[in-house]
Amino acid sequence: MKVKIILALALFIVSAHFAMAAVADTSTDSASAVSPDSLEFAVGDVTKIQDKNASIKLTDGREVSVEVTDEFTTTPNQVPVVGERFVLGKFDLGGTMTWQIYDRYRLAALLIISAIFVVILIAVGGWRGVTALAGLAASIGAIIFGVVPALAAGYPPLLVALVGGSAIAAVTIFLAHGFNFRSVLAFFATIFTLGVSAAFAVFFTDFASLFGTGTEETFYLSGALFGKLDLRGLLLAGILLGALGVLDDITVAEITTADELIQANPNLPRREIFRSSLRVGREHIASMVNTLALAYVGVALPFILLFAVDGNQPLWALLNSEFAAEEIVRTLVGSLALVLAAPLSCALGAFFLRRKKRAR
Repeated sequence: MKVKIILALALFIVSAHFAMAAVADTSTDSASAVSPDSLEFAVGDVTKIQDKNASIKLTDGREVSVEVTDEFTTTPNQVPVVGERFVLGKFDLGGTMTWQIYDRYRLAALLIISAIFVVILIAVGGWRGVTALAGLAASIGAIIFGVVPALAAGYPPLLVALVGGSAIAAVTIFLAHGFNFRSVLAFFATIFTLGVSAAFAVFFTDFASLFGTGTEETFYLSGALFGKLDLRGLLLAGILLGALGVLDDITVAEITTADELIQANPNLPRREIFRSSLRVGREHIASMVNTLALAYVGVALPFILLFAVDGNQPLWALLNSEFAAEEIVRTLVGSLALVLAAPLSCALGAFFLRRKKRAR
C-alpha cells in the first residue's frame, strides 16, 4: 500500500510539472516582447573614468565608452571606480545603437554567498541539509520552468498556483523528509490547507476590492508584455505560493510531533495525542505568524518609509492604498493557512499514525 501511494504521488508530480512546462513553447510571442533582438548584453571592467564618461573593456576584448548618468549614481557608493565590473546593454536610442551601463555585475558575489549558505547548511544539517537543498532546487526549477511559462502563456494564475504549488509541496516534502508515511500525511495536510487558503484569498481580495494593481510591475506586465494578463489572479497566485513556503514547515513539524508521542507511549489515546501535539503547534503558530508578518514588512519597508516621511498623507490613507492592502491580505491569508494547518496535521497524525502503530 505504501509503495502504491508513493508511486501515485510521484506520477502526480511528474504529470503536473510537464503539464505546465509544456506551455513554454506557446509563450514565444510574449517572451519576444521581453527580449528584443536589438538588445545586446555584455560584461566588462572599468579601465578609465573621466568626468561623466567611463572606458570599459568587455570580456571579449572590445573597448567601449559609456556615459555615467546621474540616475545610476543615486548615492556616493554607486559611483563607478576603476577595476569595477559592470553589465552593459546596447540599446537603440533614436536609431543609434549605444552602449549604456545596465547594472553592476553581482553573479560572482552571489555564487560565493550561495556557497557559504550551502556549506553551513550541510555542516549543520548533514544529510537532511543535502535533501533540503535538493528540494529547494526542485522548487525553484518548478517555478522557473513550470509556473512562470504557464502564467506567461495566459493560463489561469490561480489554477497554475494550485497545481504548481501541489507539485512543489510534494517535491519539497519528500526530498527533504524522505518517502515515508509521515511525509505522505504532511503532503495531504499541506494540499488541503492550500486549497482552503485559496478560498480565503479569493474571498478576501474580492471583499477588499483588490485588483492586483498595487505595484508598478503589474502595470508593466499588463500593458507592455502580456496584454490581458489576469492581475487579480496573479495576486492570488503570489499569495498562495508565499503561504506554501511556511505550510510544509508546520505540517511536517506537527505530524512528526504526533509520531514522537506515539513512539514514546504507544498506548496514548488519540485524543491525548491530538491535544499534546496541538499544544506544540500553538507555540509554533505564535512564532511563525510573527515571522511571516515581519518578512512581508521587510519587503515593503521602503514603501512604508516613503509614506512615513510624507506628512501630507495620514496613516489611514496609507493603509487604504492598494499596495498596503495587498500586503495585509497576503499576511493574513498566510497566517490563516498556518493556523488551519496545525489542528489538521495534528488530527491526521493522531488518527492515522496511531492506527498504523496498532496494525503492526
